[in-house]
Amino acid sequence: MLSKFSTDEWQSTLHGAGIGIWSWDVVSDKLSWSTRVGEVYGLEPVDYPDNIEAFSKLIASPSDDLRVQIFEALNPETGRFEIEHQVERRDGSIGWVRNSGSMELGECNQPEKLIVAAMDITSQKETELSLQNREEQFRRFSQLTSDYLYETDMTVSPLVPSIVAGSYERLVGYSPKELAEQGGWMGVINPDDRVAAEAVWNRLKAGFPTVHDYRITNRDGETRWLRDHSQPILKDGELTRVIGGVKDITETKTLQEELLQAQKHEAVAHLAGAVAHDFNNLMCVVVGSTELMSMEEDESEREELQSEVLLACDRATELTRSLLTFSGKDLPITQVVRLSGTLENTRSLLQRAVGGAIKLNMEYLPNVNDKVEIDPGHLQLVLLNLATNARKAMRDHGELNISVAEVDSHSVELPEMQVGKYALLEISDTGCGIPEENLDRVFEPFFTTSSDGKGFGIGLATCRQIVEQAGGTIRARGHEERGATFTVYLPAVNTAASPSQVSTQQFTIGGKERILVVEDDLAVRRVSEHTLKSLGYEVSGAGSVQAAHQEMARTAFDLLLVDIQLPDGDGCSLVSELRKTAPGLPALLVSGHVNDEVRERVRTEGHSILPKPFSINALARSVRATLETIHP
Repeated sequence: MLSKFSTDEWQSTLHGAGIGIWSWDVVSDKLSWSTRVGEVYGLEPVDYPDNIEAFSKLIASPSDDLRVQIFEALNPETGRFEIEHQVERRDGSIGWVRNSGSMELGECNQPEKLIVAAMDITSQKETELSLQNREEQFRRFSQLTSDYLYETDMTVSPLVPSIVAGSYERLVGYSPKELAEQGGWMGVINPDDRVAAEAVWNRLKAGFPTVHDYRITNRDGETRWLRDHSQPILKDGELTRVIGGVKDITETKTLQEELLQAQKHEAVAHLAGAVAHDFNNLMCVVVGSTELMSMEEDESEREELQSEVLLACDRATELTRSLLTFSGKDLPITQVVRLSGTLENTRSLLQRAVGGAIKLNMEYLPNVNDKVEIDPGHLQLVLLNLATNARKAMRDHGELNISVAEVDSHSVELPEMQVGKYALLEISDTGCGIPEENLDRVFEPFFTTSSDGKGFGIGLATCRQIVEQAGGTIRARGHEERGATFTVYLPAVNTAASPSQVSTQQFTIGGKERILVVEDDLAVRRVSEHTLKSLGYEVSGAGSVQAAHQEMARTAFDLLLVDIQLPDGDGCSLVSELRKTAPGLPALLVSGHVNDEVRERVRTEGHSILPKPFSINALARSVRATLETIHP
């Protein structure tokens, strides 16, 4: 049941709560005060004001007189009001008071009497002001470093971060409203980085924090690099919010690129000398073995010399492809391949690369999804570089073990890996190992542990570049004198393997079709023509774009075998021109090195590519595969 409290009880309660009561008779302009109100305002009884004008003088910095403030804050419907103001107390201190009350209305709804409760809120205000000052200070510190903190509601679209602190608008140039009009945050991310952003999204949805570098295009059209530290907030297993901090790393990225370029320039002399040294050694093997074969009568000796020539050619191929890939001038043509299938196809090549004194072991686990999307030539280059590296570490004797397996990203503590399944390629040797202080440096460009000064340090750097371009990562582990292990993680895919990865036994190696070989290097053209003629094809040759047009005017061909770089044009343009008169004419482009423009055309037009140098078998299979693809 409800109880009635006495006046003394009410006064005791209000006093204990630090609340004082005062009233204002509007008609007579008289004020009445309780003792506690005097304490709230820091007054003695003799100082109590007796009218509203005198009361206004107690306010430290009034923006208007108290009468005006009261009527401006008064709700005409309920008669209630609330105002806060600073007061200067008798001891000189400044305090804050909150006045809450209601107005009693008389006839014709005219104000008659105001009853007010006054509370000292100085401590609360000081806390609020302290927080505001700290927030402002934090904002200033953030602006000095071009950083900002954000929070994003992941349940709404488009995604527009709410900025907690920092220089978001100064960096991006858009207000939150303008950013929403641009399509949200994804609308300003560089298109080339959006696929990676989607992968980050999937990792956040799985509850994993991420550190992610990407580019944006700001309002001025300027590209900026950002590093985003993101922390997901999940509710009932669903991603609801993301909080994070962003740092502008454009200058850092620029400096890193400039430093890398400087390092490359400084290493040119060393690189040129090392390449010349290696090529001269290879040419000595080729020239010497070729001359000896012409003099050797023993068949087994000739076969051994031939094997040495092939091995030298393999190493020359590995060297040139490493240089082109590392410099970004190689032409990656990605396909879906099986790691186990690539290893089997490369087994003899790897055995030649490591030498007969090294035992090569390969292991594939059953029921493993080892399909990955990568340039098969680049994957082979990774294998050759790692095998060659192992041969040097084992000083030409020992065991090289290669295995293929499947792992889940949850079981691997590598922050750069996105959520999903990965095909694992592991290569270990029994060589001299890697000193612990060098483990973090072995993938650096131009870093080499070779004590004889012959290494030029791009093999492992090229491996890392290829693996990362394919969305994977590579790691090294091992200790000095205990061997080394290189582990490659590549995202597993579920699509079918590309036709080029199907066993070549399904293709007939030779044929009767007419082929036009367009190659400006006479020696290469003769070898190509001779090889194809020996396989039963009818072959014509041309050394330029003009000569190719003349041959096409005389004869109808079933296939074009065209070098990409020609003295009076390029292979892509030639194929396009010839197809105007022979629509659908199959073409196989041959490439040793291409510029950026032609590389993009090859990629967009979907041409088949045969990289130089190529073996007789590779030429035969590629020609037959191209013909079978067009005319099965």
